[in-house]
Parts: sequence; C-alpha cells; structure tokens
Amino acid sequence: MTWGQLMKKLLLALFAALLLGPVWASPFDDAKAANARGDYLAEIQTTRPAALAGQAWAQWFLGDSYRLGRGVAQDPVEAVKWYQLAAKQGNAGAQSNLGIMYYNGQGVAQSFAQAAKWFTQAADQGVAFAQYNIGALYHNGQGVVQDYATAAKWYRLAATQGFALAQLDLGTLYQSGNGVKVDMEQAFKWLRLAADQGNASAQSSLGLMYYNGQGVAQDYAQAAKWFGLAADQGLAFAQYNIGALYHSGQGVVQDYATAAKWYRLAAGQGFALAQLDLGHLYQEGKGVKLDFEEASKWLHLAAAQGNASAQSDLGLMYSIGQGAAQDYAQAAKLFGLAADQGLAFAQYNIGTFYANGQGVAKDPTAAVKWLRLAAAQGFAPALRELTLLGQNQSAKVATLSEPVAKTADGPVAQTSTTPAAKPDSGLALAQAEAAVKSWVSAWSNQDLTAYFKAYADEFIPAGKLSRKQWESQRRDRIGGRASISVRIEGLEIVLNGSTATATFRQHYRAKGISDTTGKTLELVKHGDSWKIISERVGS
Repeated sequence: MTWGQLMKKLLLALFAALLLGPVWASPFDDAKAANARGDYLAEIQTTRPAALAGQAWAQWFLGDSYRLGRGVAQDPVEAVKWYQLAAKQGNAGAQSNLGIMYYNGQGVAQSFAQAAKWFTQAADQGVAFAQYNIGALYHNGQGVVQDYATAAKWYRLAATQGFALAQLDLGTLYQSGNGVKVDMEQAFKWLRLAADQGNASAQSSLGLMYYNGQGVAQDYAQAAKWFGLAADQGLAFAQYNIGALYHSGQGVVQDYATAAKWYRLAAGQGFALAQLDLGHLYQEGKGVKLDFEEASKWLHLAAAQGNASAQSDLGLMYSIGQGAAQDYAQAAKLFGLAADQGLAFAQYNIGTFYANGQGVAKDPTAAVKWLRLAAAQGFAPALRELTLLGQNQSAKVATLSEPVAKTADGPVAQTSTTPAAKPDSGLALAQAEAAVKSWVSAWSNQDLTAYFKAYADEFIPAGKLSRKQWESQRRDRIGGRASISVRIEGLEIVLNGSTATATFRQHYRAKGISDTTGKTLELVKHGDSWKIISERVGS
C-alpha cells in the first residue's frame, strides 16, 4: 500500500475531540448524537443552520457530510467550500481535512503546496494527524523542499501523542540516519511502540531488528513472533520472512510445510522471492508433494518479475523437459534474460546453446562472448570450455557440454577434463576485477545464490558472527528489500600472488536509505576464480 493510499484510508476524518473554536453546546451535542445513531438527515438539519450562521464546528461537520455523502449527495466541491470557511476561522479539523482534499485533488485542483499549508496550520495547533501528514510531505519533498530533519521533528510530535504511523516513520529515520543520527536503540523504541499498537509494518521491521540484533540482542524466536504477527495481517514481506524462518529452522522448529504455507500467501500477493522459494520446494518435494508443473508455475511468476535466479532455473527446466515439454528455444530465451543480468551460470548455459545450436542458430561469436563473460567472473566450466575452443582452431566451433544447473549445495559439476591454461597476471587482474563486479551485480540484483558464491569458505564475517548467522543476516537484508541499487567507482586492485586487495567507493541505495562509503575486499584465488575472504568499510 502506498503512502497516498494510507492517507486516503486512514487520515480522511478527524475526531470531534480535535474541534477548536467556540461551540454552541446544544446544536453541537445534537449533531454528535444524530451522527452516533446514524441519523444523518437529523445531523444535516442541525448543522446546516449553524454553518450558515458562521459557526466553524458546523461548517467542518457539513464539509464532512458532503465529502462522505452522509445525509446529502456526495459532493467534494461543496465539501471543500465548507472546509475552507471553517479552516479560515482556525478550525483545526477543517484545516487538516482541507489539506487532505488538496493532497488528493478532491473537489479542488491537486496542490501539494496548499496541502502543506493547511496541514501546517492544523499541526501548529497540536493535531497529531496533521503533524504526521506535514512530516510525510517533508519526508517525500511534496509541496515543500525535502527536509528529513523537519520531517523527524513533526513525526516526533505526532509520535509522542501515540500516532502509530509517526512512530513507524520516526523509527525508520533512526534506522537510515536521514534527518537524525543513526541510532538503532531509538529506532527500536519507536518501532516497538507502533508495533504494540498493531502496526504491521512496524511489527515486521521489529522482526528484522530482532533477527539482525539491531538495537536489541539478537533473538530469532522474537523475530519469528513479530514476523508472525505482521504476517497474520497479510503483509507479504513478513509472510515471506516467517516462511524463511520455518524453512531454515531459525527461532522455530524447522517445518517445510509451514514454510510452504507462508511462501504461498506471500507469493499469491506477487512477492517474487516467495514465488522463487515456493517453486524450489515443489522441485525438491519439501513440505509439499514433488510437482514440477507447480514448480514451473511459481518460477514463471517470479521470472516474469525479472528475478534472474527464477529465469535461470526455468531455463534449465525447459532444457531437460522438467515440468513442461522440452523446449530449447524457450530455455535459450530464459538463459539469455538471466545472463543479461550478469549470472555466470546463465551466461555459461546460453554460451553452450549458441555453441551447439540449441534453441538458437549456431553462432560461434555469440558462444565465445557469453563464455568469456562467465569466465571473467571466475566460472570454472566456462574457462574450460574456452580452452576446448582454443584447442580446436580448425573447427568453426567445438561441441560443448550440456547446460549446467545452478546449485545451492555445492560447486557446479565439472564438464570437461581438460585443464584450463594457467592465467598470466593480466588475466588474473581481469578475473579479480570481474569477480568484484559480479559480486556487485549479484547484490544489486538480489541474487543471493550468486552473492554467497562470491565468498570463500574461509570468509570471516565481521562482528563475531558465525558464517551461518552472517548468511542469515545478509539473506534478510538483501532479499527483504523491494529493490536495491549498488554501484562502485574508483576500483583499484593490487595483486599479490594468489591474493588480491580491491578498494573502491561504494554507493548503496534502497527505500529510505542512501549511503556512500569506502570499502576494501580481500580476495583469494580458488582454482580459476577469485573469492572474498574479508571485507571492511572505511576510506
């Protein structure tokens, strides 16, 4: 749900307690009583004379009646007219609702600047709804110059009045460091307050903090609790996360059937990672009956959203006729889509298709192009196939191996017994550079399989985390976001035999987060590829 939808759903009306200005007790009480019993005609009969007499509370109430079609035909233009009359008299409820009308373009031309004006006037009178709304406008730069610090100021005022959405967004600012100093304990404090009020997004964020040990001691059981509460409210991200905990047995007893249940709910809402993992469960027969057609169905949905792992997995299924009739042309199409996103195993597979003329016209140039891209990432089978091509100078192209499956449990099976040529220092440098860029691509594309393959078995995570804890943390931080952008510049690599040091500036962007920092990767040569053995942040 977008911020604008939340505004429409949650913030259109204010309670009578917000009323400011003089109140004529008897008509006001009569109007409230009529509204409470659903007698809207009686409410109109009470409020209209008072509104015509210039009483601000009645003008506000009459505006609500026209906006909602309560006792009169719905008429947003007439609603704006009465809100303006009350707002100009300083009625905070009318000011706040007038801001909503300008924000949504209801009964008046849409104007974020006018929305900001009226939200501010109501916020200055202490109305929590309006304080949150003007904070959101500063947060998003709508109608005002974007200013996270001012957003935080208004969120804090609304949050201290117990307004859950303000507590949520203030906590998020403390997490990202926008407008305030990064403070995970403060983030936890405000998110917990919102979560205790039943806010699903806050509950899910709280689950992440417990899972990662941010602002609170790491506790998978608490993470599962909060993910579960948010999942019960239908939040797809939380449904996926609680499914992943049941899948891995973190904080709960491992249960593939329950994992499948939650994945299915999130997948039904279009959550690509849930579609991918549900497809994998059907491929493996874990928690569900083995069903390649059902696996293909869910992988197709994830692939249609651009998930590279799903595209590659489907390509393999089509190439071997699993879950569908064997179709090399379709396999080639899917391998190509995944290869374009930088997946080495997909680049290798589409390379073999071009070499063998499977699903595409035989094209030695295209075959070599894709094999070189995979080899540049240190993908050993591609290096070996290129060696085969080099040993068949007189042939147009060698016949290469069958497609290789991406595996999560071990290395890709060897496809040729011919040893690769020993690379010179220039090639080694190119391979190390390609390994770094492949790591960046996998991170940015949220391809967790390729991301984790970039790290050596002997990689030592920072912060005294175990490898399993680190992988779980990274899986959550990478896979749990709607989108991620990672870009590097100024890459410099220094070789020292079988090790290398890569330094660069890293630019990371995700929703609500923008960060630029220096980073250093230490890499070690493993066969024909380079793997990360340590990483540190700092210029």
